[in-house]
Amino acid sequence: MTTDRIERRLPEILTEIAVPRTPDYTDDILGLTAQLRQRPGWTLLERWLPMDLTAAPARIGRVPWRTVGVLALLIIALAVAIAVVGSRTRQANPFYGPAANGSIVYDEEGDIYVTDALGSPGRLLIAGQGAFAQRFSQDGSTIWFGRFVTGGFAIMRADADGSNVRQATTILLPDTEATTVSPNETELAAILVANEPELALLNLTNGTGLRTLDLGGVVPTRFVAWRPPVGDQLVFLGHPGGIKSDLGLYVVRPDGTDLRQVALAQGESIDAANATQSSFGDLALSDDGVTAAYVNRGSTVAGKDCVIHLLDLDSGVDSAMSYDPTARCEVSPAFLGDGRLLLESQDAAGTAARLLVVPADASAPGRPIGPVFDIADTREGRHWELSPDRGTVLFLRTGGVTELISVETGAVRPADVRITIGDWSWQRLPETP
Repeated sequence: MTTDRIERRLPEILTEIAVPRTPDYTDDILGLTAQLRQRPGWTLLERWLPMDLTAAPARIGRVPWRTVGVLALLIIALAVAIAVVGSRTRQANPFYGPAANGSIVYDEEGDIYVTDALGSPGRLLIAGQGAFAQRFSQDGSTIWFGRFVTGGFAIMRADADGSNVRQATTILLPDTEATTVSPNETELAAILVANEPELALLNLTNGTGLRTLDLGGVVPTRFVAWRPPVGDQLVFLGHPGGIKSDLGLYVVRPDGTDLRQVALAQGESIDAANATQSSFGDLALSDDGVTAAYVNRGSTVAGKDCVIHLLDLDSGVDSAMSYDPTARCEVSPAFLGDGRLLLESQDAAGTAARLLVVPADASAPGRPIGPVFDIADTREGRHWELSPDRGTVLFLRTGGVTELISVETGAVRPADVRITIGDWSWQRLPETP
């Protein structure tokens, strides 16, 4: 019944819908828009830029995967080549840090000889005329040495192979207590002791002569070195106010500015023959120049007569360390460059010793390398040297007998390096990839 009624009215309903109608509010809308201006043409982006808003999307053809693959391989090969070349581009002859092992020079009766640590016999490199205190430059390219002449001693230099020997400057030095050439080989720092001790710099490039630093009453003594890693400061020992029972460690810039005391030891023994306290011995500087390691003798710590200290050169924080609880003395610290130290541990009787590799912070027990040795059977004074690559120790016994000790394994093998007197220097060379 209901369906029949809808079917009868359906034509009428469709006719009503189809008739166009005007809304009641049309007049109001037209009244408002009549007051508005048409939008300016310059605001239409299509009039500034060529556009086709109805353009069909571009078709994507077949991807040339073979070409893409070849290009990817070429890019990878280029990246590998750059990486290889970059890995080979190292800082040539670095001034500080581990380096490859080169030759060893040493003096004997005024002559300079050269050898290596692999057992080659020494040969004459620079003949006579009073040569002494030979040292390779920090980059291994030059041999620096002194030569006694009338009126003082001359600063000499030669190429690493012993050729081109010449006097570096016409200025002669008087008696000195310590000398050191700057890493860039432009200046020599020296503690002069002919009269009142002074810290002076000698220009090695322009012959301008000696320049004495004003240290404000500090009297330099015993030690001076260029501070790593760039050599922009000098580290030296001095007596503040000339008081010899006080010994301080200082830093200063080569122009004499920024003089600063880092540490001070008081109560130093003045009579060296009967010394009961001696501080800042065996001084060594870390590769980054942050830390100084040194030995204090006579101030008992942890039952030891000789104690290694680690001193922060920036903050002045000084830590007395104990690495071997059985040792009477721990001496000769050397930085391995990886957070470890190499040192010599001497027993309670003071007759036997051995080398130890230890964490610098003493966080773990030390590891002995090489045999126990009789101190009396070693070369007087300096009797071992860490190689530039930090992997080997050159050990000198009495009579010129030498041994090579591996830092990592402790293995010992003989070496035909005979340095019986004088001093020596181990050449640093660039590391190879």
